[in-house]
Amino acid sequence: MSPPPESISLGNIELFAGLGDQELKRVFEAAGHHHLEADQFLFFEGDPADHIYVLQQGRIKLNQTTPDGQQVIMHYVAPGEAFGVIGMLSSMPYPVTAQAVVESHVLYWHRQSMVYLMQQCPRIALNAIQILAERIREFQDRIRELATERV
Repeated sequence: MSPPPESISLGNIELFAGLGDQELKRVFEAAGHHHLEADQFLFFEGDPADHIYVLQQGRIKLNQTTPDGQQVIMHYVAPGEAFGVIGMLSSMPYPVTAQAVVESHVLYWHRQSMVYLMQQCPRIALNAIQILAERIREFQDRIRELATERV
């Protein structure tokens, strides 16, 4: 299955930045493709985190549910963003639920496939570390805002 028209190309995705044409071809060939309708769920909080995803087209909402059942939106994924990265690095469950906001197309890789690709193309691992560092900084900013702003 080929990606939909008007989707972002692998070379423009942060996780795969700096890869050559042959490396990008290898990454694409290892990918699965999934089409989501609006409001369709990709995975749920607590599911085994065994895939990493990249949004090619559309918009994905990541949310968590509080103990009293309220949903908290953690992030909106835009085309070109990787998500579910935790699945690549550990055997932890997904900490969020992923739901399509609009019709969306994602690429995905199983954890073992991505680990193999990282061994073949270390640039992917370096990019993943950069992505995680940016997310940690975002969370630190949110925590600081919550701790210092008036309610």
